[in-house]
Amino acid sequence: MSHEIADPPASLERSPGGAGGFINVLANQAFLRLWLAQAISQTSQQMINFTLLIQVRRIIEERGVGGGNTAVAILILTFATPPILFSALAGVAVDRSEKRLIMALVNLGRACCIAGYLFLQPDWSLIATLLYIYTLCFTFSSIGQFFGPAEGSTIPLLVAREQLISANALFSLTFIGSQLLGFVILGPLLTHLLGLRTIYIVVVALYCFCGALIFSLPRLPRASRGETAGEGRSIRSDLREVVQYLARDPLLRKAIAYLTIANSAFLMLSSLAPDFVSTVLGLSSERLIVVIGPAGLGMVAGVVIVGRLGRRLDREMLVDRALIVVGALLLLFATVPPFLAARSEASTGAVLTPPVLVAMFLAVGLGLTNAFIIVPSQTLLQERSTEQIRARVLSAFFTTSNAVALIPILFAGVLGDLFGVVRVLTVIALLVLGGRLLADRARRQRTRRPMPS
Repeated sequence: MSHEIADPPASLERSPGGAGGFINVLANQAFLRLWLAQAISQTSQQMINFTLLIQVRRIIEERGVGGGNTAVAILILTFATPPILFSALAGVAVDRSEKRLIMALVNLGRACCIAGYLFLQPDWSLIATLLYIYTLCFTFSSIGQFFGPAEGSTIPLLVAREQLISANALFSLTFIGSQLLGFVILGPLLTHLLGLRTIYIVVVALYCFCGALIFSLPRLPRASRGETAGEGRSIRSDLREVVQYLARDPLLRKAIAYLTIANSAFLMLSSLAPDFVSTVLGLSSERLIVVIGPAGLGMVAGVVIVGRLGRRLDREMLVDRALIVVGALLLLFATVPPFLAARSEASTGAVLTPPVLVAMFLAVGLGLTNAFIIVPSQTLLQERSTEQIRARVLSAFFTTSNAVALIPILFAGVLGDLFGVVRVLTVIALLVLGGRLLADRARRQRTRRPMPS
């Protein structure tokens, strides 16, 4: 059965007056509970990410064997592969089930996985210890694939349409803040003060609290029986349906493509940043913060701006213009600092040299404009999909984005070693600009030809 591309259903609760803005959105009690659950669970996950990296590194060092970088890389892959394997199936399950219950059970499942680390024994062999950690990581990430589609398809049910871009901006801002708070601040601090086992216990309690918060949400509507398995629908037919749905809506495909480009380009930039900082800017790799920090601040500023102004502007126009700016800034980032560095004398002990200052300024711009791609694109995915299929549309994005994200995770460093970080960044910038030109061509063709009903 096909679905018409239509406005989302009426929200269960709307904040006073239906006005946009962060304060008005948070005045919605149901949305506030969902947001708090996201903030706490994301921060907890980032703390666990740091803790596990430290634990795997310690295990390798304590056993006196090599291969620490390989062990950490495998750990990262155990988190990165489940979205590719299970995200599409998770979308089908979310569309067929009560979203509130799924999100609550996901948090309880996460708590069980983290509790599993408390049973690690020091007398286990190295292989057994690492396999146990990797299995729990893989299970944790697999369970988590059900949360994103459920959360993303719940937001339009809790806020008014004019508040949707502010709500997505707030969730994006919270995600960035949780990375900084959990991975950069709380992870290192609590690991030093409390130890790894205590952190696991704290995180288990936090996930249980998040599960209770979500379960306190009002009951959310499911798809009608006629739209789900009540008519004997198979998983294959549900997956085929979302492919057909996306095929009928070029703007949905465009939003998925732009989100994938933005995420992948930023991941690749992050992967190459240490080499860029050392070989181009002439700083030690420990000073990576000179690039990552300004990019993060720019992202925060961009999310705040788009949350305030984006609801008044055309979503497609925002991402179109932003992608041009991102491509141009990335090209400048790849070429101008190396040009300045080649023509300036190195100053002993100097950090804020002209190449560094230019790189910091461009990193702020990249972070800011990236927010103008991510938030409106996420909003388009929610606005242009009906309740019966929204989770599967979001899962299509998660699957595509994570599959493409494996490229920077696996190959960015290798390509940088083979061809040089400047050349790789330049090619990325040209690919982003090329993608924008192709999107322009597709848009012109779409405006000439009416979409079939």
